Amino acid sequence: MSKQTPDSNSFHARPSGGGYTKSEIVAGEQHNRTQEEKILQLMGLRTSEQFTAETVTSYFPEIFITDARRSMTNLCKQNKIRFVEKVPGSKGVRIMSFQIITADQRHNQLSFL
Repeated sequence: MSKQTPDSNSFHARPSGGGYTKSEIVAGEQHNRTQEEKILQLMGLRTSEQFTAETVTSYFPEIFITDARRSMTNLCKQNKIRFVEKVPGSKGVRIMSFQIITADQRHNQLSFL
């Protein structure tokens, strides 16, 4: 992977104001991209299914639920997945579910422009 300037929406500065070193930012951004790639690959294998951060963490226990939420938000902003609906989560709170945007759906989105 090439070393690029991190997306400001993906990797945040420390609240203490100390900031991250450049190498920490690059390593953190690469880690985030890897998580997003894993999630996108999983969703690509099951194109008709809806996924929540909870279901993602059941497939990938090494991904924290907050990281899964962030990754799914980033993928949604990149128009790789789309919000479908809010569904009941394991703790009774309604949580967002997402589905991958297939090539056919992308084509239909472009035809509306």
